[in-house]
Amino acid sequence: MKVLIIGLGKIGLLYDLNKTKFFLSHAKSFKNNKFFKLIGGVDKNKKKLKIFKKEYNGKIFSKISVGLKEIQPDIVVVSSNTNTHLKIIKELFSNGFKNKIIFCEKPCGNSLYEIQEILKLSKRFNTKIYVNYMRSSMPAFNKMKNLNFLDKSFFKGVCYYNQTILNECSHYINLFQLLFGEITKVKKDIYNLRSDKIKDFQLTFKKGSIKFIHMNNLDYANARFEIFFRKHSIYYSSDQDIFKKYKINLNKIYDKKIISKNFSNSIKLDFKNVQKNIVKEIVKMMKNKKHNLVNLIEAIKTMKVIQELK
Repeated sequence: MKVLIIGLGKIGLLYDLNKTKFFLSHAKSFKNNKFFKLIGGVDKNKKKLKIFKKEYNGKIFSKISVGLKEIQPDIVVVSSNTNTHLKIIKELFSNGFKNKIIFCEKPCGNSLYEIQEILKLSKRFNTKIYVNYMRSSMPAFNKMKNLNFLDKSFFKGVCYYNQTILNECSHYINLFQLLFGEITKVKKDIYNLRSDKIKDFQLTFKKGSIKFIHMNNLDYANARFEIFFRKHSIYYSSDQDIFKKYKINLNKIYDKKIISKNFSNSIKLDFKNVQKNIVKEIVKMMKNKKHNLVNLIEAIKTMKVIQELK
C-alpha cells in the first residue's frame, strides 16, 4: 500500500531522527512496516524535504496536487498543523483522491464545525478517515479495557495535564470516552489566578467522574491520571511509561481498608513504539480485523467536549 505523508514536522518526520530504537514519527513507522511502501512527502519547507529525501529516499513535493498525481497513494497521512486539516482534506478530494484512506493527526480540525465538514466529505467521497488518538492503539489499552473493574463499580478520578485542552488533554478525553462511554455532564472550573488562566474541569460519565487539573505552574511534564474504584485503584503515567493496578487491602493496625502498596498489574505503555503500534492497527483495519483506531464519529464526540470547554 503506497503512502504519502503531508506535513513533515515533528510527528510526520522529526521526532525520531537519530533514535534507532524509537518509532515516534509517521515516516519511520510506515517505512518499517512491510504492508506499506513509503513513497513520498509533502511540505513547503525545503529543509524538511531534504531531510525526508536523505532519510527515506522518498519523492518530495511542495504541492499536494503534484504528489497525488505522481504517486497515486492508497493512504494519505495528514500531519500538518491542526488549522490546515480541513483545507488539506478538501484539496485531496478536489484532486481526485477518493475511495481510499486518510489518517489525520488529532483532533482532525480546529473546531467542531471543521471536523463535521470533514465527516461530510468522507461520506461524499467514500473515504475512510481515522484520527491519531494514539493511546487507544497501545498494547496496554486492551488490557485496561478488559480489566473487570471497568463496569463493576462507581469510580472517581483525577487527571493532570500541562499544555492545552485541544492538543494534549484531548488525548485523555478521548481515551476515557473509549473506556467509560458517554459523557453526561461537562463542568467548567476556569478562573483567573495571578493573571494565569487555570483550565480545570470535570467530566461525568454514567458510572463516575474525572477531575482534570491543569498544571501550568510546572516547568516539567506531568501527564498522568489516577482512578479509584470500590475494589481497585489504577495509576497511569505517560511520562513514566507505566500503567499500574492496585488492590484494596485491609490495614490490620487500624482495621480499615487501604490501597495496597503493592500493585497487582504493571503494564508498560510502550511509548517508544507509539506510532509503530498505530501502523499495526491500520494494517488490522485494512485486513478487516478488529482494531482500535479512532474514527471520525468518535473524534467528533471528543471535539464536542472540547467545544464546551473553550
